[in-house]
Amino acid sequence: MSNFQKLIDMLRKRAGEVSIQPSSVLKKQEEVAAQGLSSGVIPTGQKTVEVPDPWDVGKTGPFILEQKPDITAILSAQNPTPPPKMADWTKHYQDPAKITREYLAMAYMHHPSAEVREATIRFVGAQPREELSVGLLLAQRLTVERTESLRRLAAEAIWSRGKEELLETMKYLAGNDEHPGDDGNGAFVSQTQVTGALQTLRDSNPAGEREFNHALLYAWCWHDEFLTEFGQTLIDLWQNSNTYMFGQSRTIARDIGIKIHARGGINAMEMMIKPVTLLVGQSAALELGTAWEGIGGW
Repeated sequence: MSNFQKLIDMLRKRAGEVSIQPSSVLKKQEEVAAQGLSSGVIPTGQKTVEVPDPWDVGKTGPFILEQKPDITAILSAQNPTPPPKMADWTKHYQDPAKITREYLAMAYMHHPSAEVREATIRFVGAQPREELSVGLLLAQRLTVERTESLRRLAAEAIWSRGKEELLETMKYLAGNDEHPGDDGNGAFVSQTQVTGALQTLRDSNPAGEREFNHALLYAWCWHDEFLTEFGQTLIDLWQNSNTYMFGQSRTIARDIGIKIHARGGINAMEMMIKPVTLLVGQSAALELGTAWEGIGGW
């Protein structure tokens, strides 16, 4: 079976790998199931909710979250109090206060109340990077949050923080697209969720399309600037001519294919198909595969 035929079969079988063009429409999803950790200090008379321990930190059952927590007070504390079952674990870190704050922030982003999750997203989005792993926290919420307005809030926070945060988000999404499942931080991420996160991120700032495309290409192209540049040329070519098959467009597409092969072989050519699919669709990816026939054994 030729590489092109393998490409066709791959694209047809992967139902979750759809493009994220602006015309796409995401289906609304149900509210996320309760997950999280406890701040460790429950005021007298405060109602609580019992939630699973997604990181298996306690190993003795669920944690307790305040039903109506003061997010700013909890996460702004100089030395936030970890839950009893978490204290023995966090003390081994060089900065126990920071790791406690990060996991509490992540926990409250999984709170069953959308109001609490919103307050946490807003708090995290305003924090300096040295205080919290902001990129990870916002990227995860953008990906697994099931309330559309909160996904968009996370996306807007990412855009507001500049290119570095956008790139960190793309790296998170690329990693979970390549290896779907447990993200290592208490959430299960599917390829469908990655595609949805990209759609929300793109739609929340149409004027940033060029910046969005570059960050996505860099993240999916092995963090290689040359491959990223080749990918951008391919995206521009499709958007300008709507073909990789005819005339000068075919010549340019094949020239880029030869350069990609020289840079990383067949693996790099196969890799490039995914960001092309995400940014301009499966039809473009199939045409590109056809245009590349005969390059390096393709």
